[in-house]
Amino acid sequence: MNELESFLPNGDNPLGTEQNFGLTDNNNFLGSIVQQNVSVGAYLNIQLFGIELEAGSKAVLVDIPENNILDIFDVFNVGKSNILLGGAGNNLPLAGWKDLLFGNQSNDTLDASQTLGKNRCFGSSDNDLLIAGSQDQLFGLRGDDTLDASQGSGQNKLYGGVDNDLLIAGSQDQLFGQRGDDILDASQGSGQNKLYGGVDNDLLIAGSQDQLFGQRGDDTLDASQGSGQNKLYGGADNDLLIAGSQDQLFGQRGDDTLDASQGSGQNKLYGGADNDLLIAGSQDQLFGQGGDDTLKAGQGGSSLKGGFGADFFLIADGELPSQSNQILDFRPGVDVIGIKNVPGVEQFSDLQLTQQGNKTIVSALGQDLAILKGVKVADLSSDDFDLEAPLDQDAPIIEANLANDTGIDNSDRITLDPTITGKVTDESDIASFQVSFDETLVDVSDVLEADGSFSLDQAKLEEINGGTLDDGDFTLKLVATDQAGNVSDTFEIAFSVDTTAPVISAALSNDTGVDGSDGITSDPSISGTITNES
Repeated sequence: MNELESFLPNGDNPLGTEQNFGLTDNNNFLGSIVQQNVSVGAYLNIQLFGIELEAGSKAVLVDIPENNILDIFDVFNVGKSNILLGGAGNNLPLAGWKDLLFGNQSNDTLDASQTLGKNRCFGSSDNDLLIAGSQDQLFGLRGDDTLDASQGSGQNKLYGGVDNDLLIAGSQDQLFGQRGDDILDASQGSGQNKLYGGVDNDLLIAGSQDQLFGQRGDDTLDASQGSGQNKLYGGADNDLLIAGSQDQLFGQRGDDTLDASQGSGQNKLYGGADNDLLIAGSQDQLFGQGGDDTLKAGQGGSSLKGGFGADFFLIADGELPSQSNQILDFRPGVDVIGIKNVPGVEQFSDLQLTQQGNKTIVSALGQDLAILKGVKVADLSSDDFDLEAPLDQDAPIIEANLANDTGIDNSDRITLDPTITGKVTDESDIASFQVSFDETLVDVSDVLEADGSFSLDQAKLEEINGGTLDDGDFTLKLVATDQAGNVSDTFEIAFSVDTTAPVISAALSNDTGVDGSDGITSDPSISGTITNES
């Protein structure tokens, strides 16, 4: 098998046997009328590609100079199997009908969009643009190629090859990503396309009445922007399938996520094997099938069937559904119903279970949440429910101040005692409490009391500072994080330490005694100075 064959479906090589034909030394131009069915080769770099030509065809080998455009209609027989080979530059070969276009080297454009169709275009080892018209076949081969059939009249086949390609569908086209992380896009087409991701991790985008096959790799199949009635098949590995309207999603093998939460409803989701997550929007149908699946009810009006395995039915998350959902196969003691992050619905006693014929109605806060078909209230217990309290989304609040402001007034933040006291307030427990005099935070969670109060005395502050708190100005930064991961704003408290007592000097203003220093005076006036650091 030559290199080209490896990119073709089922190993089918439309180019036939490899052999050289009509190649001149200067690689310019040579044509020959074929008298009978023969295999004709075109020498492409170090590759020989052959094509079986019918009698009467004109076999032509052309090396186009760099950056030129050559139209197949200019020199070849229209309606016969002509061969057009690009040169080493960025060329634009244009096809006719039943022609073969080879990109050769560099980033080529091969255009079959304005032709009668049934052409075959082969890219090169670089990043090429191949454009289809009607019933054409495009082969990207190597490089990050773009294969575009969006403007064609349909029934084209696009093969990405290796590397990361973009394949764009129009109408009734077939797209094969093959190897590499490819994008296969049918969102702008008129529908009824088939997209095959191949290996690696691909993105497949649906439009209308398209079929998407992820095949191997962790693929994303997206029908959320389409007009509906698409079918998405995840294939192997762990895929993400996204529904829009009236779509059908099949996870198949792997731990897949099937999501209809953003769609407009009436979708059908089938998890397949392994442990899948299925998410409803409105009026959807969810089928977990094999594995221990999670089925999320969504906005309401949907039906959920877990299938085999121990399944988890999440009937409310953050808010109550607008209308009840149906669970078709709930098994007490095996499956579990979940409600989380709904204020007022935090324990089993917050639920009301009502028997209605052969079904049980699960209600809370005066609203029906789920209908359990074929289940008796007497068979249910708290073990069948998993209720989680609402998540704490509020950050801790810190208050702090000097324990003893000894300055002129009690708000000037001048003190001889730098002890800081305060409190951390939060709905959840505090996971960490950190402080710093610079940019390096030090954990001091050990100083927190049960009620969130704390005290940082001089010894603790000097430990944090890495040295004594000499007289001067300081700024302490405090940060708290709760168990839910919410982080407080940085609280800063600035203060000044002054531990030096004032120095007073004074004397008689007028010593009138025998000498000027005997402290005897007729004038008792005193004058002097007070020296202080603050």
